Amino acid sequence: MINATQDSKYENSLEIILNGYNIYNNQSSVAALGFKQSANLQIINETNIVINNTCADVKQGTNTINSGMMQFQIEIILPQSGQQETLMFQYWFICQYQTFNDPSQIKINFDGSMAIIIVFGCICVWFLTKMAKIRSLKIEMDLQKHPFLNRLIAIQAFQLEGQVLYFQGFIVNLILYLFYIVASVMFYVVVHYINAWYETVLIMCLIFALFCCWFLFNELQCFLSVNLKLQAEVFKSIRRCDCISAFLSFFFVVLYLILNQAWYISNIITFCISGSLFRLFKVINLRGVAYLYVGIILFDCIYYFVFLTKLFHVNYEIIVLQYSNYPVLFQIPQFRYNLNKVCVWLSLMDLVVPGISISYLYRFDRNRNSRVYFIIGLLGLFLGIMCWLVGTLTTQNSQIQLPQSIFVYPLIILFTCLWAIRQGDLRTIWYGEFYDKYLMDNFIVEYNPEQSKAELENSALKQDQMTILMKGLKLESQL
Repeated sequence: MINATQDSKYENSLEIILNGYNIYNNQSSVAALGFKQSANLQIINETNIVINNTCADVKQGTNTINSGMMQFQIEIILPQSGQQETLMFQYWFICQYQTFNDPSQIKINFDGSMAIIIVFGCICVWFLTKMAKIRSLKIEMDLQKHPFLNRLIAIQAFQLEGQVLYFQGFIVNLILYLFYIVASVMFYVVVHYINAWYETVLIMCLIFALFCCWFLFNELQCFLSVNLKLQAEVFKSIRRCDCISAFLSFFFVVLYLILNQAWYISNIITFCISGSLFRLFKVINLRGVAYLYVGIILFDCIYYFVFLTKLFHVNYEIIVLQYSNYPVLFQIPQFRYNLNKVCVWLSLMDLVVPGISISYLYRFDRNRNSRVYFIIGLLGLFLGIMCWLVGTLTTQNSQIQLPQSIFVYPLIILFTCLWAIRQGDLRTIWYGEFYDKYLMDNFIVEYNPEQSKAELENSALKQDQMTILMKGLKLESQL
């Protein structure tokens, strides 16, 4: 039996009573996990132990709840049989200086693991956005027979007439944004109105993860391989890379279930889902990115400032892991513990949405043979996440929960536009009036300006359209 009592405002005690067991040779210990705290262990008799915990000194006027985790271990023996065992358990140690009924006032202390996961997330975006071309799927499209694909498939408005088109991703537009809103609302409905909601959402996530893992492993093989042996057909249209990717995707999903959803396996699956979304969704101009960002910021502000803060009074940092602990979050354990929160996380969408725009900047850079816009986008992402982290930690006393989007998205757009104005590229990058070789040159990996110039001159484009494209190709002097 365990009895917890509060001795004073800054101290409490934990009494442990062993029923049917005795303490073996006074072998016992208590230790703090991940934080510095004072705890004294006192053995009353063979069956009773008292642990006294003392809160650290704090400044006057503190109106939050600090917490940590303690680990208690003791050697016990059963008097009748003489069998010796080790009893070990962990418990939350709470320093509550005032009485609160609102869980959103629980303080989330800064932990060094937060900086690690931010750097890790930015590295993932840096690597995955450089894989801008879909190489493993060669799906030919005929827009004349299926004109509705113009609204779904990522192509440029001045695509060359008669050019063979291959699938290079879905375009990010209003349809995708509405799907994002509907999916968010449906998740809320499933969680609150379906009894087996956790199993239902988990099965859906794992089915989606199987496809994403297969797709990204295929892309990695085609991106990193120096020969075409992996793309050789084994049976009809099934290739070697398809078989390897299918095996790896099933392997990681099964391993995720066998290891009881271990965080490191979950991160691998989340990485695959992020990489697949980076490649399957593309924007064709900065204007579309700005519209998408404005819509998501408005949705997040209503969700955070109205529903979470005013209606539900929940702590977003804690409740996300309680309702969304699936392979859609990058997670790593904390170096020190917070109440009900033993790891830090970074949402998949917090990386995918800005990553799609950074991928566009990378494609624009390839048109200019530079890396400036790509680096500017990554810088906006990193600084935006750091500003969100600082803002989240400093606004906890005021019970205001801030969405990450209000920091990251404006910085990316602002940095990009300022540099584009300086370079005179604002109109070109805003409307996407450049030769995007990843969308227009199909499976040509290397960029050949002379070949692109010849294709333009032999096309049926108007003179002003050719001028815009050749300016993007830096061939206007040869026009």
